[in-house]
Amino acid sequence: MATSNCNLAVAICVTIFVLSTSVWADRDFYPGKKMIYFCRVPSVEYIRKNIREMEKVAFDGLVIPEAHSWSTWSKRRMVIKDLQPLIDNLRATKFRRFTDNFLPINSYFPSKEETADWFDPAWSAVADNAAVMARAAKQSRLKGIMFDTEQYGDYRMWDYDEAKQGRPFKEYRDKVQERGREFIRAINREFPSPVIFVTWSYELPIAYPHPVGVGGQPLYALLIPFLDGMIEAATPGTVLVDGYEYGYGFVSERAFMGGRKMIKDTARNAITSVPQAFDKHVRLGLPVYPDHWASMSMPFVFDRVETNLVTPDLFRTMLANALSVTDRYVWVYSERLRWWDYGAEFGADAPIEYGKANAPKEYVEALRLARKGPAPGNHPDKITWPNAKLELSKENWRFALDSTVGQTSAECVKTGYDDSSWQQVKLGETPSYTGKAWYRFRFSGPVLAGNMRAFLTVPTADEFARVWLNGEYVGEHDLNRYGYSYFSIEVSKSYKPGADNLLVLQMDNRKGASGITNPLKLSEAGYAQIQ
Repeated sequence: MATSNCNLAVAICVTIFVLSTSVWADRDFYPGKKMIYFCRVPSVEYIRKNIREMEKVAFDGLVIPEAHSWSTWSKRRMVIKDLQPLIDNLRATKFRRFTDNFLPINSYFPSKEETADWFDPAWSAVADNAAVMARAAKQSRLKGIMFDTEQYGDYRMWDYDEAKQGRPFKEYRDKVQERGREFIRAINREFPSPVIFVTWSYELPIAYPHPVGVGGQPLYALLIPFLDGMIEAATPGTVLVDGYEYGYGFVSERAFMGGRKMIKDTARNAITSVPQAFDKHVRLGLPVYPDHWASMSMPFVFDRVETNLVTPDLFRTMLANALSVTDRYVWVYSERLRWWDYGAEFGADAPIEYGKANAPKEYVEALRLARKGPAPGNHPDKITWPNAKLELSKENWRFALDSTVGQTSAECVKTGYDDSSWQQVKLGETPSYTGKAWYRFRFSGPVLAGNMRAFLTVPTADEFARVWLNGEYVGEHDLNRYGYSYFSIEVSKSYKPGADNLLVLQMDNRKGASGITNPLKLSEAGYAQIQ
């Protein structure tokens, strides 16, 4: 009888353990937190037709593309019928998982003539345009507005230069704050309780303190009073999420907590002029940009994902730690990682990065696993994005056509090969050719910081290139169409810091222009701990 009771107790314990571990395995450690995708989102027509397939990827919402988002700051007034196709498609889309979607407003200032200055009576068109965008977002059942505050175009509205503006900074600051109030009131007339997701805002005076022109004000100095005006006049239900774009390279919870302290303490106590409104409306959002280095011409490898600067495990950890620290939203920005098969939208001649869905399954899975916590193992606090250490001179390259090298071409890559008979050239001034040609260049390699990885960037190559460093093959690049393109290759294993290096490229030109024209660069990238 005792044995039977013991066995029963063991069985009960095992059952409880299995059930509890199952519940634990399925647990979302960050309930209520949302991951939003912002970048190469397909058209609303594609979204409507493919929403069930799209929602298999573990996002919670999208920033919906809309061409009129680039026209908000124009003197030309928009009308709601311009956005009616967008509204119709979104209202017809049966969203289930993607519950938090946003319509963008971009800070695009094309020119002084086309952009209404802060003191220009025509500025009222900007508020009216914002109201049109807000109405479209509300009628489309979106969560709110994604306000991209990065300055695009030629006229930098967020910067202050007394020599150009002709008025003292205080006068401009007060007027811009007034415009911020007008801006949010126009939005709230159409959308009483929106989420306004700002890519970056109150961290800017600290992140980018560089003075601009006469007057000594930092970059984006006028953005802060504009946002202060917005939160000062916003309805009680309006939420302004500071997306803290400055944190693109953060990995650890400690790094993201530094961003939280920047917004919650420093910005609140030392930057905003309306701290009570700040407390009421401003919330912290955080970014994750898994292929950021790729947008800076660094390589992204799809078939050997563990060689990427951000591996799938590191991507998962970035997401998990951002979810842990954010008030509600984490936004994912990616340029090389395409999450859905929508290449046909861009036509047959579109660049390869617009091609079919090419996010490796490991990154798709990392999105899902992020809600279960960081990947096991030790991780850095942040990523050090590529930093150019050396620009190779355009002078003193050795050049030879493959046809003149003959049967010894296999020897051309060796460090001991005698290239003294080759032509000495300057990049951009080599003879025009069709077919293959060789380039050799010797340089003294700078010492890299810490455990940084080395990358070689070739800014203009026509059209196919193979690359060797110190006699070792490091990779190749095929443009696969006529014309020049840049590319980068990691050269860490063959690079010799603080010593002489030999770089060899074999180019293959098929049509038109030929060769390499611009200086090559050696860069370093890697990981860092917070000191």
